[in-house]
Amino acid sequence: MSHLSQIGKLFKMYSMDHGGNYPQSWQDARDWLASWPEYNSDKIFICPQAGQKPGRTNQVDSWCSFVLVTGLSTNSPKDGVHAFCRPENHQGKGANVLFTDGSVCWYQTEEFDKFLNEQGIDRPQQRRP
Repeated sequence: MSHLSQIGKLFKMYSMDHGGNYPQSWQDARDWLASWPEYNSDKIFICPQAGQKPGRTNQVDSWCSFVLVTGLSTNSPKDGVHAFCRPENHQGKGANVLFTDGSVCWYQTEEFDKFLNEQGIDRPQQRRP
């Protein structure tokens, strides 16, 4: 949950430099983060439960263990979904969700699937190892 919370802070800072717009890809977020050496760590893009290591820095979108919802800005509803863990990160038991207000909430699998459906968000396919 703390990585998603940190990502929420990163998105807020990013939006201040980009006219209120949030990153449209994990690569955008990572490239911007590189300008802040004291905060620059690719580990933020990995859920601690995923059991993986960061990949190449120029390919964050291919290895990030979170799912990004794009098209959001600081004008988006505060309860909008910003990003979430892939359910397989937690052995299919559920997922953490980052909201545009910066809060993070855990949903068990059935709640998570229902929540995504209500939000009109397709559940991503499970990644292959």
